Amino acid sequence: MVLVTQASCTGQVVIPAKPSWIEANAATEIVNHVAAASSCKLEVVLESKMATGRPAIFIGNTEAASAVFDKATLRPEGYAVFVAHSATSRAAFIIGDDSPADSILGKSTGCNETWPNGKMTDNSDCRR
Repeated sequence: MVLVTQASCTGQVVIPAKPSWIEANAATEIVNHVAAASSCKLEVVLESKMATGRPAIFIGNTEAASAVFDKATLRPEGYAVFVAHSATSRAAFIIGDDSPADSILGKSTGCNETWPNGKMTDNSDCRR
């Protein structure tokens, strides 16, 4: 699976229809690191808007990830990074279990989650 070459930037980063803050932030981090290494800025797209036939990195709780991996097998705060392929396509997946935070905050609402600086977001940052 080739996402980026000197001649092309064909990869995409795919996030769920309603990404959590963690999923959206992970997508941004991947885009920034690939851009720093290659000068290619990968596009972040919602799963429902992804371009078929293009290589993809799926982040988080996407339908595609659910089709190839049972997230229930992860421990709390566990993760999995893997590549899955079929006869016609390949994709990379990064998924995790954030259940301890979800159980406290109420199912990955995107509201009042802790930012990396340790401060809590306010309700203006809610994703509904």
